[in-house]
Amino acid sequence: MKITRIEVENFRSIKKYDFDVSGFNIFVGQNNHGKTNLFEAIDWFDSGKTVDSNYHKYIKDNPIKVRIYYDDVQSTLDSLENEGYKNAIKGVLGNDDNFIMEKTSENDKRAMIVNGEDVGNPRGFDSALNYFLPKIEYVTTKIRLNDVSGYKTKSPIAEMLSGVLSDVIKRDPKYREFLNLFDELFNSTGSVFRDSVSDIEEKVEFYLKKQFSEGTTVNFRIQDPKLEDMLKGFETEVDDGIKTKAENKGDGMQRAIMLAIIQSYADYRKENGIAQNFIFLIDEAELHLHPSAQRALKHALRDIVENGGQVFVNTHSSIFANEKYENQKIYNVKKKDGVSTLTSVEKEQERLDSIYSLLGGSPGDLLLPSNFIIVEGQTEYNFLNKIRERFYGENAKCNNIKILFARGDTERQREIYHAINQCYTPLLTNGVYKEQVVFLLDLPNSEQRESFTDFKETHPWLIEGEHIHVIPFETIEEYYPGEWKKEKGELPNEEKVSYGISVAENITFDDFKTQMSVVYNMLEKALEKGYE
Repeated sequence: MKITRIEVENFRSIKKYDFDVSGFNIFVGQNNHGKTNLFEAIDWFDSGKTVDSNYHKYIKDNPIKVRIYYDDVQSTLDSLENEGYKNAIKGVLGNDDNFIMEKTSENDKRAMIVNGEDVGNPRGFDSALNYFLPKIEYVTTKIRLNDVSGYKTKSPIAEMLSGVLSDVIKRDPKYREFLNLFDELFNSTGSVFRDSVSDIEEKVEFYLKKQFSEGTTVNFRIQDPKLEDMLKGFETEVDDGIKTKAENKGDGMQRAIMLAIIQSYADYRKENGIAQNFIFLIDEAELHLHPSAQRALKHALRDIVENGGQVFVNTHSSIFANEKYENQKIYNVKKKDGVSTLTSVEKEQERLDSIYSLLGGSPGDLLLPSNFIIVEGQTEYNFLNKIRERFYGENAKCNNIKILFARGDTERQREIYHAINQCYTPLLTNGVYKEQVVFLLDLPNSEQRESFTDFKETHPWLIEGEHIHVIPFETIEEYYPGEWKKEKGELPNEEKVSYGISVAENITFDDFKTQMSVVYNMLEKALEKGYE
């Protein structure tokens, strides 16, 4: 049995969601745009009570409603072991292979809808329903990680593991003699409990080792239970050179432990034919995890999906969206004027744009230049670098501009521009520098004019956006201020670079700004257009 569709109305920032569900569901978007609100709505549907803060914009006149659609029902129903529960569900569903569960804020009670008819929730039906429906496990960022490794008696993790082991015990004929055979059942070598514990311990250790470097020893042990804390006492030790209790490790280790338990939990129930499927909601799945551990987690969660579970992940990490997976859906969550919207990412370009956004959406976040300036030759290159050093030394954005020179060839400038767009075209999007690059050109001579004109005509946005800046002379030496000015051909070629550096080292900022205004304006435009 799987969830195929979810509807949410009037829950916090969600006015109306209605979307199809896959096996692995990834929700991306900026902070405070409402990703977590969807998970909170599903958690409220599962077991929550309505409070004032649940209502959309706190308007109680608009009732909250969550509808979850289930499919492939009969196969799950046939596999139920509890005949009483099976008959109760069968009596309501009949032979239908799909149904809807609905919960509203008007009574905080789930109702079943079969063939469009609200059959309600008959008296005493809740136990059968809870046994039958996929179990929702919500891993929220609100969980105190320092409670995870200790597995407090009332923690969700303890409840999860105890649920697995309770199923094991109930299958054993000795269960009816439980009170008299407590010691034998829990402490005897070869008992059902001890063998099951060993199996779970091995699975948790297996998934944990995937998230740590080779040579690290991980020991996960379930303590012998006390009768009053049935199956809820656990501890984990890690030996990475020094044997340490997991509660003394960092948050990354403790979150890894929690997720490893979830994975082994799902595996165990699947392997032992326990029919109930699981829905895992993991808020900020990448939290506290190194990128390599994030990748390992995604692969493990995909295994859960392959084994019949369903996974919902909120994330800011590109790792969860950067691999195509046939049973995977990505959704963009955005909020405007206090209302969240959910959009399914269907096209490959949309997926790639989402990944680029997760990476920061700016070259600066990828340690790339804030912008490029393309000049004609080494003289302009060295002159500008020295000007930047002297007059813009405290401007981090200016220092992050990459200056390139074309060895005195205007055609080469065109080639460099196209090369930048080709090299910095991430994820099949447009070149991220297409409308940022700025040019400084000498006045084209008679041989260059035709090529320059063609370049401008084929790239009109460069003219419209003030990307191209042309000094009023054929050489920069003719444009230097005051006493530094030289006539064309006056300086030997081999002296031009060193002379340009000397000019940049000695002129004042006012000379540069007023007497070399084209170069000054070009640099300011490069700053204006550059990425923060």
